[in-house]
Amino acid sequence: MKNKDILVRPMKEEDIPEVMEIEKSLPGQHWTQQGFADSLHDPQAVFFTALDGGRIAGYAGGTFAADEGEILNVAVDAGLRGQGMGLALVKELIGALTDHGAENIFLEVREGNTAAQQLYEKCGFIRVGARRRFYRDPIEDAWIMKRGN
Repeated sequence: MKNKDILVRPMKEEDIPEVMEIEKSLPGQHWTQQGFADSLHDPQAVFFTALDGGRIAGYAGGTFAADEGEILNVAVDAGLRGQGMGLALVKELIGALTDHGAENIFLEVREGNTAAQQLYEKCGFIRVGARRRFYRDPIEDAWIMKRGN
């Protein structure tokens, strides 16, 4: 089921407490509140939130330098997945990174996260490599994926 009330907008500092609730529910190492705050002030970073009925349902962020971009983080509240929020966030992020000159965009994704891999493939990413034992808690390989213009 697709949710027609998705609003994607730039992340604000006041969003961070709600973002942290989603972040803490994810497996592995987590971003800190300070990490998100620092990223919002980084001139080479872009972060977005997806709102559903006025509450934060997901977020995504990335960085850019020269002609490359990197997706750092994409997450959607577990109870709201499958409604198009991840797709909306990734598309917005790709657009912003491209607007800042990124011709190639890279990311890492857990080898076992097939839902995320399918989302990224839907957005034009292809697998180009792997990083052995990249993730902790649990230990897992990462796929390196790339989207080129």
